[in-house]
Amino acid sequence: MKKLIKISCIVASSALFFVGCGKKKEPAPLDTVVGTSSGTREGGMGETDAYSESLSERGGALSPDPVTGKYYNQEDVISAVYYDFDQYAITAPHREMLKGVVEKLKAEPEHRILVAGHCDWHGTAEYNLGLGERRAKGVVNYLVQMGIDRSRFEVLSRGDIEAIRGTSVLDGAKDRRSDIVWLKK
Repeated sequence: MKKLIKISCIVASSALFFVGCGKKKEPAPLDTVVGTSSGTREGGMGETDAYSESLSERGGALSPDPVTGKYYNQEDVISAVYYDFDQYAITAPHREMLKGVVEKLKAEPEHRILVAGHCDWHGTAEYNLGLGERRAKGVVNYLVQMGIDRSRFEVLSRGDIEAIRGTSVLDGAKDRRSDIVWLKK
């Protein structure tokens, strides 16, 4: 009887060990919680500080135009990928559209490309900067899988900095995007 109890304890503790040491699954975008801002949202320094920190972390290689303060002009955008609320996965129709972008990029290999991730205004500035970065990196990873050299890309998260404030989730759809931009030679 004691032998049976000993074996049962060993099996149970082994099972608990192996279950507890399994690989942790990254939460899907829908599993995340959008909270209130930890910084100020209207006219304060909260957004700017988080954005400045993200630029300094990546070396600040890309700088805005000194006159306009923008990182790129709208006419330099060659395409945009749009997303559902709180998502960063590229949908099938946008993957098809990106195949055309790949052809443009292969035809002009001397161009560098900026992929800028944007979000709507829902959520904190920090969360939206992270989501914008995931969106931009997702596009870059897809284009690299399609044969474009990774060294041609710059990734920038604009978060919700340019989002139209006070819109509904449906109306904010145009702010949930990644812009693919030609950089000047």
